[in-house]
Amino acid sequence: MSSTDVKHSIAGFYYQVMLACKELALLLNTSTSDESYVAVEYGADVRIYNHEDIRMEAKFYKDNTFTRYKEAITHSLYNFFVSFKGSTPQVRYRFKCNVPVNIKDLQFFAEWKTTTEFTEKAKYIKECFVYESVEKDPVKDGEYKSFQTYYDSMHPKMKKPHYKQALIKHLAALSDPGEYIKYIIPSLIFDDLELTRFIKQIDFDFPQAKVSKYESITNLKSAIDLELTKYNGTLTAEEKNKIMLLLLEAFLDSTVTDDSNVRTIKIADCKAIVENHQAQSLRHFNKIEYQELIQEIELELSDYEYILRKSENSDYVDDIMSILIGLKEQLHSEMDSFGVDKVLRRFVMSRRSYPLEVMRLFQSITEMMVKTNRNEESASVVDVEYLNNIKIGENLRFSLRTLPAARSARSDASLIMSNFIDHTQENFEISKAAGGETIIFDTDSDICQLPLDEIDSTIIDIYKVKDNKQHQEFYKSFRYRCTKCIKLSFVGKCPFLQELKGD
Repeated sequence: MSSTDVKHSIAGFYYQVMLACKELALLLNTSTSDESYVAVEYGADVRIYNHEDIRMEAKFYKDNTFTRYKEAITHSLYNFFVSFKGSTPQVRYRFKCNVPVNIKDLQFFAEWKTTTEFTEKAKYIKECFVYESVEKDPVKDGEYKSFQTYYDSMHPKMKKPHYKQALIKHLAALSDPGEYIKYIIPSLIFDDLELTRFIKQIDFDFPQAKVSKYESITNLKSAIDLELTKYNGTLTAEEKNKIMLLLLEAFLDSTVTDDSNVRTIKIADCKAIVENHQAQSLRHFNKIEYQELIQEIELELSDYEYILRKSENSDYVDDIMSILIGLKEQLHSEMDSFGVDKVLRRFVMSRRSYPLEVMRLFQSITEMMVKTNRNEESASVVDVEYLNNIKIGENLRFSLRTLPAARSARSDASLIMSNFIDHTQENFEISKAAGGETIIFDTDSDICQLPLDEIDSTIIDIYKVKDNKQHQEFYKSFRYRCTKCIKLSFVGKCPFLQELKGD
């Protein structure tokens, strides 16, 4: 099970900032102090300071349930304790997740705050600290290395031993609880009184049913809208949307400064944004066309999810939407950094911007990931300095290309090739090629079945590369594929699909 953390995912970060906006909007109606604040990446994923100082870690999972030994929670509890060491009883630590707890751990977490039983909780915290400590010196090259040697001697035929899990089982079987200390780094050493206080300052926020990223973002937007309506019932939908964007910008700006006065967004700041929203200008989301483009993409995602849920592939909806939302957020970020036209032309072979064509490419590649059991891997938009524009996991890189939906050339392999060469020549993309890239076209024309000599002839006959032998060799070296077989709707065999599956 892989989590989505802010350090690894733009989608995760967007959720984090949206969550901060929602918490600030809640304080707008409930806090009695204008000095109360919310912050992002300021001692926690999201920090809420009111009558309590709540430090929240928010994680996403693709699986349907969550167990107590997953890395995200063990690492979060480690981070919490490091913060706790220098904190006051006023601080509370909250672990928030989008999936419910596995049935075997449900009672354990449900009774975290209500039961007086200390032993099992203390044992669990120690186990979390062991999980973190074995990757750090002096434990890593000391006691943990000795345990690995011992475990290998006891299981000489085991090819891929899981040392951490084995160590936890080993310690649980011992009668002396002090044995845990041998595998915990010095900075995490504690006494029972300290551990008791730490346990009381932690709470967990798990839903009763899994919530997808897409649903979470939608729910947060609705919650922000509701709180703004409560605060000022005269605000229009358009005004509330602008206020939300202004709050988003404030939080985004707060994450790129070391100035502690700017790192937090106070209730007073929020009130000023609401009161003066008409006079304030959006800096990152300032173009009407850009906003319309984003809304168009959001609508397409909503329609696509609706169709998926009605289809025979409804079981894959959450996995597909999770990956797709991540790609969408990265596309937004790229457009914000490099401009809409420049980014979209890396995918769409046209002089005009066609955002929905890019989303359809993303839909195809996302369906491929689910179809080939790669849905646990990450998908990311590759840097603009390369011909490839998409990366899957650590090893797969592709150049996704499409023509506008209305173009007749989409149905003819030779015309697609001609458009690809024209487009990459006009935009100087061929100079970014390394040779041997896999080009995936959104077409059903079976371009992957074109004979190599026909591809070579098509390339040589095109005027723009007729006298450029180096460019000819680049175009000949590419592997040309289509999206037909990688979609969930395709049934049958295809060499490219088999290759992706590892067959």
